[in-house]
This record gives sequence, C-alpha cells and structure tokens, in this order.
Amino acid sequence: MTPWGLLIVVLLLAALLTDPPRWMPWLLSLTLALPKTAALIAGPFPLGGFQLVSLACAPLLLHHLATRGVPPAMKQPATWVLFGLLGWAASVTALSPTLFYGTTIFTSQVENSEGLVVEAPLTYTSSNLAQIGYLGLLIVVVLYLCTLPRLDPRVLLPGLAVGMFLSTWRLAGDRAGVPFPTELIDRSTYLYVDLTGDGTYRLRGVFTEPSVLALYALAALALCLVLALAQRGASVATRWVATGVALLAVVNLIFSRSGTGVVAGGLLLVIAVPTLLGAGGRSRAIGPIAIGMCGAAALALVMHRQVLDYAGGIIGTKVGSTSYNARTQSDIEALTGIGDTFGLGVGLGSTRSSSLWPYLFASIGPVGTALFAAVVVLAVVGAWRSPAWHGAAAVLVATVVTKSIAGSAPFEPLLVLALAVCLAGPRVGASERLRPRVEDTADLRDFSAPRSPSSTEDRALLS
Repeated sequence: MTPWGLLIVVLLLAALLTDPPRWMPWLLSLTLALPKTAALIAGPFPLGGFQLVSLACAPLLLHHLATRGVPPAMKQPATWVLFGLLGWAASVTALSPTLFYGTTIFTSQVENSEGLVVEAPLTYTSSNLAQIGYLGLLIVVVLYLCTLPRLDPRVLLPGLAVGMFLSTWRLAGDRAGVPFPTELIDRSTYLYVDLTGDGTYRLRGVFTEPSVLALYALAALALCLVLALAQRGASVATRWVATGVALLAVVNLIFSRSGTGVVAGGLLLVIAVPTLLGAGGRSRAIGPIAIGMCGAAALALVMHRQVLDYAGGIIGTKVGSTSYNARTQSDIEALTGIGDTFGLGVGLGSTRSSSLWPYLFASIGPVGTALFAAVVVLAVVGAWRSPAWHGAAAVLVATVVTKSIAGSAPFEPLLVLALAVCLAGPRVGASERLRPRVEDTADLRDFSAPRSPSSTEDRALLS
C-alpha cells in the first residue's frame, strides 16, 4: 500500500465509522486530486484511490437495498440504460476474443511495447477484466449516490481544487526549486511524459501527461466559472474559492502547452459564452458575467498576438509530430476495423485509441457507443434542468468534449463521478439550500402578502 492509499484508508474508515452518507461523496471527490497515483498495487493492477472508495460504496449500497428497498432516485431511465450498457459490454468483451481470435488490433497491452500503441492479434488480456470492473464501479457509484438523502452541488470542487493546487505546486518546484513530494505522487507503474520531442518543458502536474492535466484543468475551470459567475445563491466564500481555483487552472493550462487543451478550450468557449449569458440573464449574475466577459475581451484585444502565437505554436508543433500521427492512425484503424467484427467490437480493454468515441466504437460497436452516449445525454439534460446542478453538468460536458479530442479511457474517475453526480444529484436534492432570487421573493410577496381594504373597490366589496 502506498502513502496515498494509507491516507485514503484512514479517511475511509473515519467516514464509515461516523456518517457515511455525509462523508463518502466528499471522499470520492478528494480522490480526484490524485487520480493517477496508485493507492494499492494488486499484482498487475494498480488500484487508484477512487476505485478503492468506490469498492467501499458497494456494501453500503447493498445494505441500503436490503433494509430500505429501492429509492425513488434509482427509478430513472438512465439506470436501465446503464445496466443495458453493462450487459452489452460484458457480452462483447467475453465473446469477441473467441469469435474473432487473431484479428489485428492496436493495443499497448503487449510485452515490450513501453506504453506505445502497436499492432497485435486479438486475444484476452487482464485489461478486459479491469475495464468491465471499472464500468461496474460506475454503476455502483451512481446507485450509491441515489441512496443518499441529500447531495451537495459543490461536491466536485474539493478534489479538483486540490489537484490544481498540487499541479501548480509542481510547477513552482520545476521552475523555482520549491520542494515538491514527487516520490509520494509518481509511481513506477505509470509512464510519465513532461517533455516534447525537442526537449521543451511541459507541465503535467500530478497527472501522467500534459493532456490529462488539461482535461482536469478544463473541468475545474468550467465548474468554477459556473460557481463564481452563474450559480444562483452561491455564498461569497464559494465564489472566492472558485475564482482562486479557476486562476490555478488557467496557469496549469498555459504551462501544460497541451494541444488538447487549446482545441478543447476553444470548443468549450464557444459553448460557454451563450450558456453563461443565458443562465445569468435570468438572475442577478448577469452583472458579474458581463464584467468578466468584458475584461476577458479587453485582455484578448491587448494580448491577442501573444495568444495567437501561443496557440499556433502548440498546434503547429503538435500537427505532424510522431505522437500526433500515431494517435491519428490509431483512431482511423479503430473506426475502420469495426468491420472485422461485424459491428460487435473487440471488447473493452482489447484495443487502444487516442480519443473517446473511436475507442468506444471499436470496443463495443455502435450499439454500445449509442448506450454510452444516451447515458451522457440523460445526465447532462437532467442536471441542467435544475439550476443547483449546472456546475456538475459543466464538468461533465467539459470532460466529454476534451476526451473526444484526446483521452480514450471511458471510465476516468472524473468522468465517472461527474456522471454519477449529474444522474443522482437532481433526483435526491441539494443539501445546500440556495438563496432565492430577489425577483422570486418579490413575486412571492405579491401573492402571499395580505391585502388591506384600502381601496374604494375593496371597501365596496366588503360592505
């Protein structure tokens, strides 16, 4: 067990012995701070903190179902879609290596591949079992959160905030020599990337590579923008914390020099501007949003040349590089190779792609991909209907958009917890009661305040 795993176990025991419904969601969030740091190494499987806490949720879920029955929050279409996804993915993963044995696939699960994607014949690997297990943990987390009496809409913030702080701390260590606990975070079971092909420094923070840092930084930025600018009823302290975390996320993004971050950030910006204006236009948040956007526009006008040079340099360096060509080729082969399995897929964990949707398409075919997409759509739509959960919806959208460009792991801890919070949160309700808007209280006063018979018409009616 690693030091990170020991800390998680201590906190887990404390949560289980005191008030699990209150503390388990926050502990799940805390594990997002170090999602790529192994907590427990069991044979070939490095178990992360998130997986460790998710496993502890399983007996709590079973106890609730046995003693209190199925809660109303579980009775939603997304639950059945998730079980359908599990059944389909498990069947394809179990059968495809036998039915299509020897089919050429792209994978890194071979000896001496050193983490690189190479051609190999389709066969069973330990990754097949691991990926099905991760999918099962996704369902466990979703169902467990549905058993809670309440859930805090800010539950995703602590883990992302700690992850951004630690990543900036590493930047200070790399650039200014500030002591950083590298030996407690980096493990030999992962392949780490923090330099380009020509030796240029790229910040990876507490993650395995800069693109993963960009994924978590964009998710943190999306959440914090909603909490700081558009969340109705958020406290002043929450807004200040969100603003600080957003600044750390921006710093980490800049020094990551990630092409994934540049492209995904541009796409999310196109989505965020009308969305924030729409959310803020119906509340007093339109003022901070307008000020923030005007400030960003002014900064862009002043520094537009530096911004364009920065983005152009990153994209220009990335396009045509060896890693870009390899990743593009793996996506193309994944999309074109689905015909070799007659549309079924090669199974979860059998292939390796650069981005999310080609990986799903190659692994579980169009049927499984459609089921996964349906879960995401149901989660985003359900969360966005409730203003309290706009932040969770923003995290999920940012994660899916970024992984659509680079990042094939469909059961990343951030994606799993964001899905679970979006599906369970609006169903169980928010533990923090948001303050009503001024216009809402005015409307209520109009209907609820007793009227005195002061007018001539009223006195006439009374007489």
